[in-house]
Amino acid sequence: MFDKFGFFSPDAVSLATSKKTPQKNSDSKLSFIDSLKNIAASKQKSVDHPSFYSDQKDVKLEVPNLLQGHNQCGPTSLAMILNYYGKDVSNYKNMFIGEDTVGHGPYALRNRALERGMKVYGHNNASIEDLVKMVDIGIPPLVLGIYGGKQVEGGPSLDNFIKNCNNAHWMVVTGYKKDENGKVTHIYFNNPNKSEPQCWEAQKFIDEFWDKNIIPGGQRFYMAFAPKNDFRSSVLDKSFPRGDKYSSAFDRILKAINKMEKTFYAAETVYDKVFDEETQEKIEETVKNTIDKAKQAKEKVQEKTAKVKDKIKNLFS
Repeated sequence: MFDKFGFFSPDAVSLATSKKTPQKNSDSKLSFIDSLKNIAASKQKSVDHPSFYSDQKDVKLEVPNLLQGHNQCGPTSLAMILNYYGKDVSNYKNMFIGEDTVGHGPYALRNRALERGMKVYGHNNASIEDLVKMVDIGIPPLVLGIYGGKQVEGGPSLDNFIKNCNNAHWMVVTGYKKDENGKVTHIYFNNPNKSEPQCWEAQKFIDEFWDKNIIPGGQRFYMAFAPKNDFRSSVLDKSFPRGDKYSSAFDRILKAINKMEKTFYAAETVYDKVFDEETQEKIEETVKNTIDKAKQAKEKVQEKTAKVKDKIKNLFS
């Protein structure tokens, strides 16, 4: 019903439906449809509630592009989505504890969104078509992957999650392009690490980002958000009739990751409070020197081992 008009404004619908009861009409549904047609014809836009336009071959949501700080791709991407729905994100960095040393996983972002009146669902092993369905109802999916496509050494696991957090990246899908046959060829997205919106071929988006993850079972993962008092919330419920589209085992992994992050940031907060900046620098320098010495010792051992191997080889040559 919504794609038909080519343009849709959530704020305008809110305005139209919030007015006093109109004069009786022989068909109340027709009156509502007429209202939608008038909205589409006038192409009203709202600053508070960004609109989106729809075309069979080229669809883009008007999601603001924000730049992240160090390891802040998750909070920044969430801020883009909250701002798209007209929510104040001026202090979005204060939503999270810690200094974003190891980033933020799905549950951290979910919890911050829930606190701000959002409905949230997650889906792993999803498809490009799943992203398109979300965009078609005006919901920009939050996607997680490894930017650049380099999988972590040893594969994703809970044991190396904290170590590999810098390899993970959150981005926001904002639209898509289709060819004349209706096949999705390109994906529009906002990368919080880039100053301009991006557009990649759909297969490149999968191969070089979305199909890789530091979370076990997290391939092609996305999260969908909608304000609880917004019409898209009920549409989202219908898209996720049984809740999150992933297994209970995967949910336990996400909760374990959230617990690890909380523990890490809690310890980091205590460290920051106990030690002043000068002491922290000395500790960090000591740790760095210790690591450097350990590397040097390892290199010497490897060098001696190589020499012994060469001598043994020469004895039998």
